[in-house]
Amino acid sequence: MPPESRSDVPASVLRYVARTRQTVLLDDASTDSNFAGLKARSVLCVPLVRGSELVGVLYLENNLATAAFTPARVALLEALSSQIAISAENAALYEDMRGQADAFARFVPREFLTFLGHETIEQVRLGDAVAKEMAVLFSDIRDFTTLSEQLTPDQNFEFLNAYLGRVGPVIRANRGFVDKYIGDAVMALFPRSPDDALRAAVAMQQQAATLDPVGGRRVTMGVGLHIGNLILGVLGESERMEGTVISDAVNIGARLEGLTKKYGVGIIASKAMIQGCTEPERFPHRCLGDEVVKGKAEPVRIYEVFAGDPQDVLEKKLRTRGNFEEAVTALSTGNAADAFVLLRSVQSELPDDPVTKQLMARAAKAVTGAYTPT
Repeated sequence: MPPESRSDVPASVLRYVARTRQTVLLDDASTDSNFAGLKARSVLCVPLVRGSELVGVLYLENNLATAAFTPARVALLEALSSQIAISAENAALYEDMRGQADAFARFVPREFLTFLGHETIEQVRLGDAVAKEMAVLFSDIRDFTTLSEQLTPDQNFEFLNAYLGRVGPVIRANRGFVDKYIGDAVMALFPRSPDDALRAAVAMQQQAATLDPVGGRRVTMGVGLHIGNLILGVLGESERMEGTVISDAVNIGARLEGLTKKYGVGIIASKAMIQGCTEPERFPHRCLGDEVVKGKAEPVRIYEVFAGDPQDVLEKKLRTRGNFEEAVTALSTGNAADAFVLLRSVQSELPDDPVTKQLMARAAKAVTGAYTPT
């Protein structure tokens, strides 16, 4: 820190010691002609030098007594000055290293390093990998391409950073961490519990709804959730490495997010996610049936999680859940007529529910022979 920036110590003394690298001892500073205007009585200022480099300046004063710094004290401080210089340099080096670590953490999550058994980014090596079960969350802003076309490039980045600035803290608050950003999409991992991921998904939707990027348009998002074994590791080559996750669970999570568009719902979770929760009913949900997602031979049972819906809609979905899920089962087993009757009762309470509308259309086609259930 330059002497001019300190208001609590005399800059003239500091500058002199820094320039000459000589100790200044003033038995009565108020009467000294070389450093006029000093308010202290006794002053001692010692340069801290390591090798040929000035590391800092040690300044001491006593406002009550003259000649407070005896020759013995001065000799002791001068003898210790090199050790003090080393300590000051080490402290500055530590602060610099901590600053670098904080900067790296913005690009490589600390949790990623921890799972790989490393403390710093410098320890990471190509091929490092570890297997662990985690919940995977994929989110995406609905119709972002259309939205972005209404914004300038600067406004796009401003909006995205505002959005990510809301959902990132929500993920961390629920004991997860962001693995990567893919434009407006977010991939996050939750190592502790599916409950954490579900809480984060609901809170992320609530945060997105507070944004107003253009023309009062409400921001909505889709979230896909799955849990399974992952391999966290380092891919790339010697000049460009990247921490990443490889897993079938990641692929399924991404596919489930895509299904939120098909069904017109906010959150879709796999059966494994719902079953893995300690208290599933804390996250109101209803079964949407089985889906064969891209890249998978076996179907995945999926659920809409509607915990973040408006209270009146949430209550209606809970009241009609029995009939809704019975209709899903009937439709999957070929009982389209029964399914249609059940869905009509659901629609009487939820006339605008997109899922009910879709299933009713499927049931109607099946009844008339134009649709064959899978």
